Amino acid sequence: MQVTILTPERQLPNHPADHVILPAHDGLRGILPRHAPMVCQLGSGKLTLEHASHPRVVYVVDGGVLQVVDDQITILAESAALLADVSEGRLIDELLALDAASYDDPMALTQAKARAHWLKTQLQSAGKAVPETKQV
Repeated sequence: MQVTILTPERQLPNHPADHVILPAHDGLRGILPRHAPMVCQLGSGKLTLEHASHPRVVYVVDGGVLQVVDDQITILAESAALLADVSEGRLIDELLALDAASYDDPMALTQAKARAHWLKTQLQSAGKAVPETKQV
């Protein structure tokens, strides 16, 4: 199978896979070769790509959709990052800065909450502690 991951910012490298485990909106799902065509809504968490002759690749994803057709898996993710690139210190610093900021505009607070959700998803997926926040 071939896996393509796209976000609003960029296309990530394509990956071959013999087995894909993904966070669907209603729980984890697995995809093997010759899977029936499907579309599903993504949730938040780890997207694992396994292949017999390549190292395992793990992404953190948050929202979007996945399509499977003829052993081609296309993922349109709202956010995606390699789990290996998750930096606990940087994420916590950004999260605490978002929580400490003042938000006079309700839209700015909504955007901060969405960003905080993505930061928390990355921390949780990496098995890191998520600090308590008051407003985001």
